[in-house]
Amino acid sequence: MRTFMYLIIVVLGATLIGCYGYETGGPDDPEGRAWDPLSIEEIQELPDVHLGRLWVSPNPIVFGVGPGGYTIRDFPIEIANIGSEEAVIDDITMAGDPDFGFYDEKPHDGHYPKHIGGDPECNGHAGMGFPIVYAEVTEDDATATMVVHTSDPTSPTVKVPVYRNPELVYEDHYMDPVENLKPMVKPNPIRIDRHKVKGEQRIEVCLALLGWGDRLFRFTKIEAFGASVAVAELLDYQGNPVTLPLPPDVWTADPNRAVISYKPQMDADEDGALVVHFEEDSGRQQALVVPIVIR
Repeated sequence: MRTFMYLIIVVLGATLIGCYGYETGGPDDPEGRAWDPLSIEEIQELPDVHLGRLWVSPNPIVFGVGPGGYTIRDFPIEIANIGSEEAVIDDITMAGDPDFGFYDEKPHDGHYPKHIGGDPECNGHAGMGFPIVYAEVTEDDATATMVVHTSDPTSPTVKVPVYRNPELVYEDHYMDPVENLKPMVKPNPIRIDRHKVKGEQRIEVCLALLGWGDRLFRFTKIEAFGASVAVAELLDYQGNPVTLPLPPDVWTADPNRAVISYKPQMDADEDGALVVHFEEDSGRQQALVVPIVIR
């Protein structure tokens, strides 16, 4: 199941300050757009907010019990590069209770760095997989954190909670029971060369949610951060304007693009970020932060 949408972002001058969220039903906008200034620091502190190109699935990693009540001792995970540029993993560590770890001292025999190629296509990605193992050393409330160390300056570490919940029963714990979702915003990062041409530039960006089986996902909100960035319009795959959140019965698998319109404004440009909020049918809400780099 793939959900796609167009997005048009207008990069303006320094008259716009902070973050502007594009959602529906606000009291200040009878046409459906409500603007709620926030900071990028505030967004990054919210739960289920992901920054950068590496996407760990499942997240969090929860050791429950399998069919028949047996204790799950190993749990397969994937680290995917959902960006358009190469990601380099320098190390993977586990911190916390000794109940959780890897089959080897380090995943993939500890041979680092690991280079995971990027993919410019909206539904393309590469990744690496390995199991997390559980050894019952402490009580059922054992917790740990898997830390992925990267060379990405926007997200030098990716931290994933690991814990056990003996009341959680999986039908098949090898089928990624927690999360079958990968958000795709390409390119990621979004790079704008302010000296490339004079006047307006238009940069295409694909916006997609990739899932498996019958699980459904939808976009709920788009936010732009930075003094030079604002979200102007959202379009579906046919070029028709839409408002967010999407109605529950609107799910599309057609490929689409986003368009960023950029106009240089003297030396007022600064880097920003695009934050894409999405929701899965279970009600869980997440967000992906994609850097916008202006040079």
